[in-house]
This record gives sequence, C-alpha cells and structure tokens, in this order.
Amino acid sequence: MRGLIVIGALLLAAPAEAQDTRWIHEGVAFNPRAGWCPAETTQESPAIVARPCGRDAPYMSAAVITGAMSQQEFDAHVAAAQRGIDTQQAQNQAAQRFGGCTVSSYRVDHHPLQGVTTAFETDAQLQCDDGPHQIASLTAYARGQSGRVWLITFDHPDDPLSAEDRTMLRGAVAAVEGAG
Repeated sequence: MRGLIVIGALLLAAPAEAQDTRWIHEGVAFNPRAGWCPAETTQESPAIVARPCGRDAPYMSAAVITGAMSQQEFDAHVAAAQRGIDTQQAQNQAAQRFGGCTVSSYRVDHHPLQGVTTAFETDAQLQCDDGPHQIASLTAYARGQSGRVWLITFDHPDDPLSAEDRTMLRGAVAAVEGAG
C-alpha cells in the first residue's frame, strides 16, 4: 500500500515539473506556452523560435542582434528602427514570400503592447498573383542587463494577436530585460 502511495505521489508531481520547464536561449529563460514547441535556428543569427506544435504560424522568435549597447545607443537604435518602417519594406517582404504582390493597405501601430515602449506592429494587406495575403507582425526590442540587444518578433498572419499572444510577448521582453 505504501508503494502505491509513493507511485501516486510521483505521478502527480511529474506534470508540475514539466510545467516548470523553461525555454532557454543565450542564457535567458523564457516562459513556456501550453501547446507551443520551441526550436533553435541558426538563420542569420541563432534564435529561439516557438510556434503551436505542428503548425508553421503564428510564431515568436527571439535573438540577440548586437553586443553590449548603452541605454542611449539602444534608445537611438529603437527610434531609428521605428522610423524606418514603411510600405516599401512590406513590398520587399511580400516579393520574397509570395512574388507578384502589391500592398493594398499598410498600418503601423507604435504602441501595440501595454508597458513596452520599444515595440511596433505592422499589418500589410497584399494583392498577389495567387490571391490576397497578409503580413502581420509585432516587433519588440529589449536590452538585457548585459547591454545585449534582442529582437523579439511575433508573426501572426491571418489572425489578430490574442491576449495570450500579448502576454507571451510581454513575458519574453521581461525575461530578456531581467537576464539577457
């Protein structure tokens, strides 16, 4: 009987341990999201990419994009990135992904995440040779305690960001700022 109680206690404890598993990248622990699977990628720069298990989109990626930067340099970098967002970038991205597209509407939200001033969201509606498409993403910059700068992106074509998506993004920014 005592053995059954111990086995039962171990079985009950196992899921709690699995829930505490963090996604680690470059020394930063990101909170996992139920039903999402993380993977490492080495395109351009090493990144962690998480998406709903078995699906391509939506997805969140996080990567270090520069070494140590002062707060003043970081602020200037983010301001320049936010000013540089324009329709031509969406057009170029559409050409790479779909070919034969024109941008029918384009929107930039410079304050998409409450409490995160270094983020912006773009939404481009496209008319392409093979039909309509959308390029929608939220981009956030975060500066870790070491001064390293991270780029955190959440691509969400076809669906608006949910409250859970926004929580995931705010958590990723907070994780980087607290450790990265």
